[in-house]
Amino acid sequence: MRLSLKMILSSFLLLSLFSIAATGFAEERKDEWKSRNYAFGQMKIILWDPTFSATALDGIRHRIVSDQLDEIILHDKTKKLSQAGLNFISRDDLCRRIEGITGENMTELAKSNPAHYDELLKQYTALYCTNILRFNITAFGETQKYVPEQVETYETQKQVTVRKTVTNSSGQQIEINETTTVPVTESRVVPAHYLTIGHAGLECTLLDVATGQPVWQMVDIREATSKGPDGMMERILKRSAERLAELKK
Repeated sequence: MRLSLKMILSSFLLLSLFSIAATGFAEERKDEWKSRNYAFGQMKIILWDPTFSATALDGIRHRIVSDQLDEIILHDKTKKLSQAGLNFISRDDLCRRIEGITGENMTELAKSNPAHYDELLKQYTALYCTNILRFNITAFGETQKYVPEQVETYETQKQVTVRKTVTNSSGQQIEINETTTVPVTESRVVPAHYLTIGHAGLECTLLDVATGQPVWQMVDIREATSKGPDGMMERILKRSAERLAELKK
């Protein structure tokens, strides 16, 4: 299928809009786009194709996030995807199906003849799948933020004794001491210290297999003080599953 210049430019602009630098951590961000003209109701089987930015994860973090991705998306932990009529197939599962049909060893073919491997993958993706879902983990980890010594004010309450004039049982005016609580503003020195800030970031792109064009994209980047990235990434993934399920409705 020949792509028009308009389609190519639109795709380029969308990819530029949703790209995130792989180095360091980006600021918090939540963006979403979907094609107005795409028939999302036709989605059935989606090829699951997660990737990881080179600097976003080390070995153990890669495994942690991979497990989260598989559990929430591929195995549909929330059940929202299957309820919406969406099913997923991993690249490994697709390769096993191709091997069963062609007799090719896809693992070896990827090394010895990458072009033929890609050709078979493209051919059978079109046979089995309506869409491809690419998840790119762009941030996962913690940073330390230095906070210099500072003086801060705060509101509190203080008990004070005041003189008060009252009338006694004999009808005389007398003065007494009375304890009362009054609001006061105090100050204190907060020593220099470090804050631990958790970061998690995800970029999702849903492609139409027939055209190869993006039809939905979502970016979710979060940071929070004294929170680990694991919990934030799980919440991001659950949100992405919910948004994806909403597309089918």
